[in-house]
Amino acid sequence: GRASLVQAMGKLHLRMEFRKAEDTAPWENPTAEALDSLLTLPPNWDSYGARPVDHGCAAYALEVLRSIMGDNTPPPQVVPTSVGGVQLEWHERGIDLEIEVRKPDCGHVLYENLKTGAEWEGEIPADLTQVTGFMAELSR
Repeated sequence: GRASLVQAMGKLHLRMEFRKAEDTAPWENPTAEALDSLLTLPPNWDSYGARPVDHGCAAYALEVLRSIMGDNTPPPQVVPTSVGGVQLEWHERGIDLEIEVRKPDCGHVLYENLKTGAEWEGEIPADLTQVTGFMAELSR
């Protein structure tokens, strides 16, 4: 599958396009749908002046996930941020992992293993190898 931005009725929407269903990892459909639903949020969606989610942030979030997720990695919780970004969260197997996409080419990562006490913080795209390792820990 691949992500594309599609213009419909004057608004841009993130749409997943799949060649075959078996080409799609189990996390992709629910994650793409969650990202797409965030793109419909209006300005001030939180009643505190929040910006609409930036389409570039949503597309970049999906691009990052495709490069770090395995087929058996659980889908993230997908949360809008008040500045127009996207936060991806996992709270699985004693691990808290959060990736905040602040701009279409920039993400911030927070990792904590509650069992071992290990913590890590870094930036995407610079530290994708490290984050891929965290994804493996989360996977079933």
